[in-house]
Amino acid sequence: MEKIGEITEEDLERVRKDLGPGEEIELITCMKPRKPKGRHHLVLTDRRAIFWKKGREKIVKETESYQDFLYPSISRVRVEPKKKFDLFKIETETGTEEEIMLPKSNGKRIAGRLRERQSE
Repeated sequence: MEKIGEITEEDLERVRKDLGPGEEIELITCMKPRKPKGRHHLVLTDRRAIFWKKGREKIVKETESYQDFLYPSISRVRVEPKKKFDLFKIETETGTEEEIMLPKSNGKRIAGRLRERQSE
């Protein structure tokens, strides 16, 4: 398993509890955005891509978003390099769009890995 960014054991346990039988984590990233405060994770398994965002709105409200996409359902992958991070975007066959921040200079390589998985 490849780890990019500050991955905690808690992060790994959270993802592992939602994996299917025999499903393996191949890559996990973590990016800590300044606004909103929190953590963005992208997880690539042998079956799907998982976008997981944890954050805090204002001072008291915790938020969490957890979406997964099977590789065949992803129709488009884009990476937009920004000053301090890469913005990773996917679009599905049904028109759903999702984006997540990745640690700087990793977006293109991770997009390549996702596309490799799609072609298998």
